[in-house]
Amino acid sequence: MIPVLLVDGNNLLHRVMHALGVFQGRWTGGHGGTYGFLKTLRAALVQSPIVYRTVVVWDGGISARRRALWPGYKQRRTDPAGRALFIEQAQELDLALNALRVPSIRYSGVEADDVIAALARSAPRPVTILSEDKDLFQCLSPTVSVWRPIADQRITPASFGQIAIFPSDRWLYYRALT
Repeated sequence: MIPVLLVDGNNLLHRVMHALGVFQGRWTGGHGGTYGFLKTLRAALVQSPIVYRTVVVWDGGISARRRALWPGYKQRRTDPAGRALFIEQAQELDLALNALRVPSIRYSGVEADDVIAALARSAPRPVTILSEDKDLFQCLSPTVSVWRPIADQRITPASFGQIAIFPSDRWLYYRALT
């Protein structure tokens, strides 16, 4: 069955903006994040040319549930200039993805990885998650894989042993301890 490609929009945009030096001022074209995001998405589609649908998922804000459990959750992210630049690039990407007819979704108060996990669990077909976020390894199953585009790794439950000494269904416990 042809897979769905779920893209962790926030994660991918942050990674390419850092990799291209956008936050550090090394990329002066003004559209570095958009360029890097679309280039990475294109490379993903070239490597897996047959996908049923590609969906980009964005954070809809910080989870109130997580903030209630841990008041310091994501408190270190305090660079207003970088945040404004990120938002500008994300808005530009919304327009570009819409023009390319790639669905781009966000739910208010819900983080992208939570939406991706829910979609992956309920999908009636195989799913490939495009993200560098290792927390998404907890979604691995016989029908769900994680593709790390920067590391150029496709992680499945079978290949998970190449990066860890425990089975993929123990990832959540490992992350809780580290």
